Amino acid sequence: GLFSETISSVPQAALEARAFLAALMLDATGGKGAKALAALDLLDQALAQTPAAWELRVQRGLVRARLGYASAARRDLDWAEAAFPQVGQTWFYRALALSAGERPVSEVLEALQGARNYGYKAWREANWEPEDYPELTRIRGEPGVAEFLELARR
Repeated sequence: GLFSETISSVPQAALEARAFLAALMLDATGGKGAKALAALDLLDQALAQTPAAWELRVQRGLVRARLGYASAARRDLDWAEAAFPQVGQTWFYRALALSAGERPVSEVLEALQGARNYGYKAWREANWEPEDYPELTRIRGEPGVAEFLELARR
């Protein structure tokens, strides 16, 4: 499919780019399963070569959350947040990891608020849907969540 074709079109020597693209496509499609495992493998390889690659660490946090590895996802996001504490994307992925790890809704909302405070803008895109983030399924019907997401989209 398009996922495999796009990743395979990036030269093998550009491991960081392949890993980043794989994770980005996973984020955009809400993918799980084999695609997520393939992205995680690429991210692990790239981070073994370049452990300080902040953007790869953030993306690995998303992929780990998507796979249900909530504790590992939070470790990656803690590292990324320590390096750059005011990046909305890190906070959004933290919210996904917290929700996937069945943390209290209040903690998830706090991370979502951090994402909004620090400029996460993807949810303002016309095609952004919470349904694309399976990690949020558990909390969608909880008090305050729908209202927050509606507010954040403005």
